Amino acid sequence: MSSLDSVLLVMASTFQRDLLGLLVPADDRHAVRNTRVCVVLFAAITAILAIDPPGGIVELTSFSGALYAACFLPSLALGLTWRRGNGAAALWSFTAGGVTLGLWMLLDIQSMHAVFPAMAISFAAYCAAAWLAPEAKAAKGLFG
Repeated sequence: MSSLDSVLLVMASTFQRDLLGLLVPADDRHAVRNTRVCVVLFAAITAILAIDPPGGIVELTSFSGALYAACFLPSLALGLTWRRGNGAAALWSFTAGGVTLGLWMLLDIQSMHAVFPAMAISFAAYCAAAWLAPEAKAAKGLFG
């Protein structure tokens, strides 16, 4: 239970700050209210999924790890080491990796684990979006 409430709080506050906050800027009072609504919404979704789980613990853990790798690894690796990396590239990478992973698993392709094509597409999406965006003038970092 302690892990679940931490995950719900992080997920809701991140969703509110990084997605809702970009679309509809809010003062602190409204941001807290929006975060609370997101906590309730995400807890309800989790409860509904728990009624009839889509798989056993091994399948869910495998999917979770694949989702983290496909969505976050390209943005972390390239975002920390490549000066052209930007927020749009990260969003394209998240989306491409998640969609590819979902489609691969939905189509039940058994030739390889879904994480490998999803990571490849995610890396490609990050690179394409970063190259298409105008280069931002940034302070010199560790690698550039």
